[in-house]
Amino acid sequence: MVRRFILLSSFLILLFQVGKSQNYSQGGVQLFVPTSDFGTSQFGPINLGVGFFGSNRYFFNDNLSLKVEAGYTLLLYDGDIRNQMVDLLGGAEYCFRPEGYILRPYAGGTMGLVLMGGSAYFGLRPQAGLMIELGETVLLDLGIGHQFLFGRGNFHGFSPKLGIIMNLNSF
Repeated sequence: MVRRFILLSSFLILLFQVGKSQNYSQGGVQLFVPTSDFGTSQFGPINLGVGFFGSNRYFFNDNLSLKVEAGYTLLLYDGDIRNQMVDLLGGAEYCFRPEGYILRPYAGGTMGLVLMGGSAYFGLRPQAGLMIELGETVLLDLGIGHQFLFGRGNFHGFSPKLGIIMNLNSF
């Protein structure tokens, strides 16, 4: 047991120390387009979600980052607000091109707690996207994910995002 703890601790310390750790914060807008049947759920019919999110990425090296994210989405049916969804997620992403390239595609995923309609769900969202460098410290993030919600009933839907990313190390 002690050996595993020392090994895990050493790995985590090494992971946090290796490379040029960069800290990026992001804010943006997101949509939620249901692909499962929300019409027969306890939430009533839903055909679109509109919201915003904030996240923080911590790059360990040029390609690998850990991410925490929080989001708030209004769930709509024909323009009327039917419910709301709150995401509290964490995950990892792999950037296929390092810093210095104008176009940087990435893939990854997040998982965590999703609150909707007074119920808690386990959320899982594989995602991919493209970061576009707009300046030395600013990037545009175009992403798409497919969010799965597991709990009292299972739901899923596409989740496109548009965000602005700021490199906090340059301030």
